[in-house]
Formats: sequence, C-alpha cells, structure tokens
Amino acid sequence: MAKRKTDDGASAGDNGAAAKSGAQSSAPSSKSPGKSRTAKSGNGTAGPASATATSGATGAAAAGAAVAGAGAASATATAGGASAGSAAANAESARLALQRVYIKDLSFESPLAPNVFREEWKPTVNVDLRTGSAKIDDNNFEVVLTLTITTKLGEQVAYIAEVQQAGIFLMQGLEGDALRQVLATMCPNTLFPYAREALDNLVTKGTFPALMLAQVSFEALYQQAMLKAREQAAAGAGAQDDKKKD
Repeated sequence: MAKRKTDDGASAGDNGAAAKSGAQSSAPSSKSPGKSRTAKSGNGTAGPASATATSGATGAAAAGAAVAGAGAASATATAGGASAGSAAANAESARLALQRVYIKDLSFESPLAPNVFREEWKPTVNVDLRTGSAKIDDNNFEVVLTLTITTKLGEQVAYIAEVQQAGIFLMQGLEGDALRQVLATMCPNTLFPYAREALDNLVTKGTFPALMLAQVSFEALYQQAMLKAREQAAAGAGAQDDKKKD
C-alpha cells in the first residue's frame, strides 16, 4: 500500500518538521524494537521550513488509552498590543473552539499474514506524520493530521496502518503569525490522541501488539521549523550579498 500524503487547500506554503524517536512496541517474548518517526507539517498559512530532533523511549506494548468523545471543546486565548509610549496593553480576546472531530481516511494492510504470526516479533517501526489545513469560511478551518505506521520484519513489511484524523476548528480574533501558530500546534495537538487511538484499534484488530506512540510536541516542531526558515533566509540573503560584491 502506498503512503498517502495530505495536502492542505489553503493559499500559502508548507511547514515541514522532522523528528525521530524510540519505539514502544513488543511481543510478550521479545525485546522492544526500534522506532523512527518523521514528522511533517503543512499548515496552509505558513512558509516552507524543516527541522530535526531525536529522542528515545522503550516500553512494553499495551492497549491504547481511550480518548474522550468528539464533543465540542473550546479554548480562549488573548492577544494584546500597546501603542508607543503607552504604559498599559490593550488586550484583544481571541476564541478557538473544536467543532467536530472525524476520520477522513483509514486503512490497514498486512501483506505477510498469516505467515507473519509465526515469525519472532522484533519489528522496526517507522512513523510518518503530516499535517495540513484548509480554510472553510471566514471563521472555520479544517485541520488534517495524517499518521502512517510502517512496520517491518527485516526487509519485509509486516503491516501498514494509516489514519487521516480531521477536525473543524472555529477561530475568531486570530490572524497572521498567531493564526499560523495555532494551526500548526494547538490543532494537531488536539487531534493526535484521536489518531493514536484509531491506529491502536487498527493494529490490535490485525492481532498485532498495540502501539504506544508518545505524544508529539507540535510546539517544539513548529519552533524548530521557524528557526530553520530564518536560518535559510539568512543564508540566502548572504549568498545574494556575495554575488553583488563579485
């Protein structure tokens, strides 16, 4: 099964961020395997960027934690600005509310079954993560978090599981950098537990050990992406200055 990528329908470019982490997947009689993670974010209002981080974790496989129902949730943030020479800030209220959570696409493939169940379970697990956003109307945005799990025994694929977890978010009083940051961090952070639960259900129904995906720090990925973008912009400006001197 080929991996699918989610492209957002908004007007600007993509953010990219990459992270690698340790695995938490094992059979009762085997050691915890290695897991690598690639994270990409494609928020519809942000420019291109990429970043890499590494971490490690190990543990026994267990059933995924149940996630609360997809009822409406809301958060309130404040943004304020002060005029020059003014001692007090003029705060403006901003509103973020989760309107709906739903699965946009879901798939599972186990090409080696049933022979795979007779093999010693020491897999390598790759986690590919991608986010995208699209503006629905003036105040509503669709954000899609795509998680693709590719598990191999040696060079052979044991299973591939993928979910596109989507949500509709109401946003008022947010624009520019503040809006881009919320789309890249708070929204996918809200969707991640739902996507993780959906993947655990898929994997366990395939009678494989449940995954224990660690929570992703979308804020850290966003900050890394912005730092990388600034470094690339500075490098590009330096190269142009060198050309002018020549």
